[in-house]
Amino acid sequence: MRDKEKRFAYHLVPPNLRGAVLYPLNQLKLIYPDIAAAHMTKYQGRLHLLEKPIPPLDCLWNDVLMLSPVHPTAMKAAMEEVGHFRPARQWFEIDAALFRRDNTAIFLPGTHPSEERILPFEPHCLAQYTQVPEAQKQFYRQVEPGKPFLLFGGIPHILYKGSIDVTDVHVIEI
Repeated sequence: MRDKEKRFAYHLVPPNLRGAVLYPLNQLKLIYPDIAAAHMTKYQGRLHLLEKPIPPLDCLWNDVLMLSPVHPTAMKAAMEEVGHFRPARQWFEIDAALFRRDNTAIFLPGTHPSEERILPFEPHCLAQYTQVPEAQKQFYRQVEPGKPFLLFGGIPHILYKGSIDVTDVHVIEI
């Protein structure tokens, strides 16, 4: 973390980013349908997620941007520990001051859908979600190196209702 007083969330810089705004999938479909179609491929076999309700925000899964409270260095270390090596990627480091209870929720994945929880956002809560959960490390261990896998599957998600202008957002490469 660059500043011990600040908290950040991380979002991969999309390789097909057009302009300087990150949009949730439902907005992206209207603004850049070709880019939205490319992002939809991530949901093959999981299309039901797109209609998942986010009760604290009164919207659906594809109405929010998903960010990680876990620093990319920690994710990369957890993957490399079990033989998954990836080239460096660029990440937006977004100041968590943007998040409020009315525009943000926290998704806590479980090992089974019945264990998943979506909680209202509280500013102090991010500190407890900054490490790669043991369940996600176990998932990384179960995937053969070189095979594709869900990078964020077992990592808490920050669900942000709205778009984010990334013009002046710090970018890190990890």
